[in-house]
Amino acid sequence: MTVFIQKATTYDWPVIKKIRRQVFGTELNISENEIFDSKDRLADQFLIKFNGIIIGTFRLRYESKVSKIERMAILKEYRHHGYGLASLTKIKQYCKERKSEEIVLDSIYGAKSFYEKFGFIRSGQIFSRVGIPHIKMYLNL
Repeated sequence: MTVFIQKATTYDWPVIKKIRRQVFGTELNISENEIFDSKDRLADQFLIKFNGIIIGTFRLRYESKVSKIERMAILKEYRHHGYGLASLTKIKQYCKERKSEEIVLDSIYGAKSFYEKFGFIRSGQIFSRVGIPHIKMYLNL
């Protein structure tokens, strides 16, 4: 299975919005003003592709030697088939090329096992964001 991540351009913003609205808005009932924020302008946006089809999206923000994955969303019909884990492999490779020493993320608590399968480690206490339990996680590179 070959999954690609591609840095998005401004022309890709409509598809990013559509995927986020579907996953975070429709499925998780998160309000629009929480799905998009001012950090979108500061982050690199990415598309996740399989066989030329856009199946997901995420953004990366950087702070010193740390890369932070945010707003990772895989369309429902592509979940549980290995695309997410394959995406994380590509993200890890990209972050290593940027000389990051660590990847961090705030996982929805119910999705933590997905990230743990890839080697992410839970850190700290469960906290609430947008009314949903989350946990901080990290991966040393």
